[in-house]
Order: sequence, then C-alpha cells, then structure tokens
Amino acid sequence: MKKRVVVWGTGVVGSMVIAEILDHPVFELVGVGVTRSERAGQDVGTLLGLPETGVITTTSVEELVALRPDALVHYGPTAQYADDNIRVISAFLRAGVDVCSTAMTPWVWPQMKQLPASWRDPITEACEEGGASCFTTGIDPGFANDLFR
Repeated sequence: MKKRVVVWGTGVVGSMVIAEILDHPVFELVGVGVTRSERAGQDVGTLLGLPETGVITTTSVEELVALRPDALVHYGPTAQYADDNIRVISAFLRAGVDVCSTAMTPWVWPQMKQLPASWRDPITEACEEGGASCFTTGIDPGFANDLFR
C-alpha cells in the first residue's frame, strides 16, 4: 500500500521532491499546497512543466488536511516566515499527520537557547495533541534525504 503524501511548496526543493514522488513506487502524491494564490488551482504537473497529474494545487491547509495523508513534506519558506510555517505544520500535526520539513532549520536543535519558545512550543504541543512526529532538517549537504529510495 502506497504512503499518501502532501507536499507544501513548489519552489526549487519542493518541485524536485514532487517529481521524485510522482515516479516513486512507495508514495502517492495526493495534494500540493502553495503559499502564492497565483499558483493555486493548477495541476501541479502543468505548473512544474511535468505531465498532468490530476493533483490541483491549493492554498487551503484545511483542504489538504482533509485528504488524510500519511505525511506532509514541507518545503515552505525559511524561518523568516516562522508564523506561517508553524500555522501550516501544526495543523497537520494536530490531525495526526507526520511532518518532514526543511523550512525551520532552527528546529534541528529544539533545546537551543536562541530558539524562541514561540517557535518550539506550538509544534511540541501539536505533536503531542495529534500523536504525530515532526522531523526537521536543512537542505545541506545536498538533497540526500529527499532522493533516497
């Protein structure tokens, strides 16, 4: 049985991962979230210059959570947009969906003194509420975590 995956983000990293998921025998792409409204409502394949997929992009976190995916892979904007990243990621976690993200690199070391509690605590609480996990990494060194089969 394939793992149902939602991808958030169609930038450089997200578009590479979407192409890999589409061809992967273990994963099924069931939804794609975008932050920019002009990217919403399009077939993700067409948006990324790939064959049509039947998966239509959306800005609606609620629509994507309602798909009941097994996982969210989140390639949203950097920690500069922490509030929006926390909003998106915590919605999936509260729904019991495991999350992997490259957006919030400071979460790699959650006990770091410089990490604001307002960034750490909502995610910790969402994980506990939904019984889900959140794995965070950077995109360096390369895209190894995204491309292993």
